[in-house]
Amino acid sequence: EDVRCVALPILWLASFLQYVRFAKKPMAFPCRWVSERLSHRIVLVGLACELCSLRLLPLSLAYPMNASCLVLLYLLRETRRSGATLASVAALVAWALPFLDPAAGALPPIIEAEALLHLLLNWTACGSLVSLLSASMVVHLLEGRWPESALLQCAPAALNFGVSAVLLKAFVHILAAMAEDPGRAELWAASLALVSLILVVRSAAASPLRRVMEMHDNLSVLASYGAASSGVAMLMGAAVYGELEALTSQRQACFVLAGVAHCWGMHALGSHDDGKGTSKKDDAERAPLPMASKDGVVGARRGHGAETSIQMVERSVGSGAPAALKGAVPTPLLSFNEPRSVDRDAEIEERLF
Repeated sequence: EDVRCVALPILWLASFLQYVRFAKKPMAFPCRWVSERLSHRIVLVGLACELCSLRLLPLSLAYPMNASCLVLLYLLRETRRSGATLASVAALVAWALPFLDPAAGALPPIIEAEALLHLLLNWTACGSLVSLLSASMVVHLLEGRWPESALLQCAPAALNFGVSAVLLKAFVHILAAMAEDPGRAELWAASLALVSLILVVRSAAASPLRRVMEMHDNLSVLASYGAASSGVAMLMGAAVYGELEALTSQRQACFVLAGVAHCWGMHALGSHDDGKGTSKKDDAERAPLPMASKDGVVGARRGHGAETSIQMVERSVGSGAPAALKGAVPTPLLSFNEPRSVDRDAEIEERLF
């Protein structure tokens, strides 16, 4: 039987359940009953579906497909951005990758614990993992120079994700072996060790991602993080697990081209802006300036509109004005130092309100 008939729906379900976590609440029909608290629990079901897809599909296929579906769902349901057809098609190229490999329809064999340990501790795997962690630290130190780039801000977390993706794939193989023979103590010990490592790596990436979510809009973060993590996952699947070794050179070239198109499409979706999607930092900078009322009160709206500061402006007309204001140039909006008629006052009020 072709496992893709089961893997693709499960992967789509995992993407949808993870999308529920980022969707605005209350959601549209038929998910109006989903609350913010419930979405945190639903995402755990999505992670379980993601693990099932890792058992049915190679690492280099599962995560690019998952990321593209998640971003496209958020783009279509939560934003009003338009004109991203080419980028959307390029991102969805990842869903054609399972049909590029003739052996993708067969269930991947289970890697035994001994062979899995040798696979993770050889020079290629260790060098790849150490390179990812080192690159993550270097980018983290330099990311402050480009605060406006969501891709560079997400890069450290995405590089850490490459390490956790390798460990998750190994954890899936251990779980599959435990399902066949649950009495083996070494499998239980290996599963606990892998879970501990996964939690450590993912917790290290959680805080930087939350900080990026505060600086940029959700779509930019999801797309940029998806582009970087997809590329890293494809690279680690090929380097550590040798998932491209069975392909011919022509199919490997097609796989690389499809991967590049997918990553470009994801990045383009995150950087695409039609004037309606702005970052949270831009929204704060574009807050309305203080406006003067006819009573001489200036209101300044701060941040996200949660606070309003009131500043009293002292009016001084004629000889009673402070010395610093006597020689001041009158503003084009309100000129307090020149006499005005009733009609002029009415015109000023109309311009203000």
